[in-house]
Amino acid sequence: MPKIQKVGTSAFIYKSGKVLLLRRSAKENPFPSYYELPGGKVEYGEKPEDGLLREILEETGLKVRVGLPYGTFSYFWGEIHFIDVQYYCYASDDKVIISPEHEEYLWANENDLTNLQITEQMREAIERGFKLIKLFFIMS
Repeated sequence: MPKIQKVGTSAFIYKSGKVLLLRRSAKENPFPSYYELPGGKVEYGEKPEDGLLREILEETGLKVRVGLPYGTFSYFWGEIHFIDVQYYCYASDDKVIISPEHEEYLWANENDLTNLQITEQMREAIERGFKLIKLFFIMS
């Protein structure tokens, strides 16, 4: 059986102490009805940052500036190995228009994470994003 590996990117879009999360449609696999950071798969030949801009626009209608990557995680779904790179992103607007692959969006603070259905790896990535933002503001 061939080994397949796919790369994805996720956006930590931070505004007023909250991060933008999207809830996947109940029809989406993997992880139906789970919350996640906006993002998706990088297409063949596409730069990760360009793929992220494309996915954010498709999923949220937002135009953002892509900042620095701050973390990674990987997981298996069947025989496919997925690697995800998380980036800080900056949006001047917060008017979200979600795509059909999502059911709702939420601007969440750190405390909200405990009550949301999120994979452990995504939760850790979001918590890491909040932690590094706090560290940056303390040091600046």
